[in-house]
Amino acid sequence: MSIVVAKLGAFTLMADHIYQKKAGGRFYFRRRIPDDVVSHYPGKKRPAFIVFSLKTNDPLEAGKKATRAAIDQDALWKAYRSGDTVKGPEEIEAATELLRSYGLKSGDAKVHGHGHPGLDPFYNELSLISVMMGGPEGDHELQTKGNGHDYLPPVYRSAAELLQGQQAPVFLSRALAEYMERHEETESHGAGRDRTRVVMDFIKHAGDLPVDQYSRTHANQFIRYLNESRQNAKSTIRRRLVSLRPVLKEAIREHELEDRGIFDKVVIPATAKKSKERLPFTASELNLIQRSCLATDDDIRWLVSILSDTGMRMAEAVGLMRNDVFLNDPIPYVHVQQNALRGIKNAGSNRRIPLVGGALWAVKKALGHSENGCLFPRYVGYKSPPHIKATHASNTINKWIRSFDLENPRQKSAHSFRHSLADRLRAVKCSEEIRHAIGGWATANVGQSYGEGFPLSVLVEYMNQITILDWPIDTGIGDGNGQQ
Repeated sequence: MSIVVAKLGAFTLMADHIYQKKAGGRFYFRRRIPDDVVSHYPGKKRPAFIVFSLKTNDPLEAGKKATRAAIDQDALWKAYRSGDTVKGPEEIEAATELLRSYGLKSGDAKVHGHGHPGLDPFYNELSLISVMMGGPEGDHELQTKGNGHDYLPPVYRSAAELLQGQQAPVFLSRALAEYMERHEETESHGAGRDRTRVVMDFIKHAGDLPVDQYSRTHANQFIRYLNESRQNAKSTIRRRLVSLRPVLKEAIREHELEDRGIFDKVVIPATAKKSKERLPFTASELNLIQRSCLATDDDIRWLVSILSDTGMRMAEAVGLMRNDVFLNDPIPYVHVQQNALRGIKNAGSNRRIPLVGGALWAVKKALGHSENGCLFPRYVGYKSPPHIKATHASNTINKWIRSFDLENPRQKSAHSFRHSLADRLRAVKCSEEIRHAIGGWATANVGQSYGEGFPLSVLVEYMNQITILDWPIDTGIGDGNGQQ
């Protein structure tokens, strides 16, 4: 609707898209979103409207604010329709598109002076809009550097600043995209998926700001939100911060911005609930599970057998490929390393694990049924990029494990095999250093990172002592030996 915001002699000034809920009250902005750009507004369906308070009772002031909002939206919608936009917050996206419509780009005024044919038409529009919004009349210098600049709508103001060579703000959404490109992560799989979720959660809570404008307050409020609203356990909060922090740190470093260290040494509230303690399997439970694996003898049970007698993480086992397996060596082993399907958790995760007992039996079986070099093709997605489905495997195995008569079944899962392996190694007086080498656990001892680590002959001595069943090892299937 339109209302009169001012009268001057024979002239009457009217403004669209504003209204009052009651006479004398605040003015509100209301404008329909064109159908062809509704898809850019998540959660809105046709017919969709933008509605917000203009926070003023003055009709002239309301008219000015509504005009600024409408100009911003027109520029943004033009950018959406062009299909040639950069990823980033609306204002910078619209400002970039506005410059492009004049054949300009960021920094052109600094590089070309007055030599670019698009500069004068752009400056003329700035002058006209600034005067229309109540700014002083004058040449373009006043509108881009002086008081008139403050009267420009945000999109035009940002476009003028970009034109003069001002660095575009590095918004968190842009920082995330750059981080994932550098580290070859995708938002649909693995670490990239988890990172995208937590960063977008932070943006939803704190806003998509330039990375150097977030404060300690934003960090503490986000932690409080994870604790109180999301009911995340302490370990989950820490894991989320581990995904979020490097995106901020890397963007600040790469763009040479001030590092305010907003997540450094943050304190997670003492009221945050503790995650349920994972318990190891008892010796009798392991015996029962391994015997069931031997009896059922399928790919899911092969995976369980590998987990139980190597202590590997689920993603490490599911992502095994033929060239990670070495069966023809004097001591058969698997090399846990980054491959085409998955990365590894940390430097300590890159390790060689001797194959004994159920793990050796299962790897031989899996080699005989491998596809495309993958030992567990059931849990591999071949769409680009290839990826593993470790969560699917965990859900299937956890459901099967809990079908047994276990002590405290809700506190036992596929990950409990790692806890069990650590206990079994302790029981044969295996040193902590060797346990860490087998399990790929991080260590605080710097000296342990030097050299090539323990030879397989040392590791297998302890692994042989913890085997549970006598497995039929000679399957005659597969050779591994690091070959595809």
